[in-house]
Amino acid sequence: MSVTILGENIRLIRPEKVKKPVKCKVWKSAKCRCKTIKEHCGKVVSICVKLINEEVFEVEKGTHADVLIKYDISPWYVKNTGWRLDNGNYVWR
Repeated sequence: MSVTILGENIRLIRPEKVKKPVKCKVWKSAKCRCKTIKEHCGKVVSICVKLINEEVFEVEKGTHADVLIKYDISPWYVKNTGWRLDNGNYVWR
């Protein structure tokens, strides 16, 4: 015999309980190490802008927009923006 409420089956009014997904942490294996690229490691010395004709302009402090303002460069001529590191390498984005 099934339980009814006002002539309806109880399953229509209150369906079965839905199971919640189990949340657990995913641990990285101890063997996994981040790969560091020596050319990209170092402290930032200056902020750089590379133009279409491969010229590089730098400013020690500020933003990339400050480089454009200081040297009076139009943003349309900018090819890449990036940073010069203390090891002499450039990182472009």
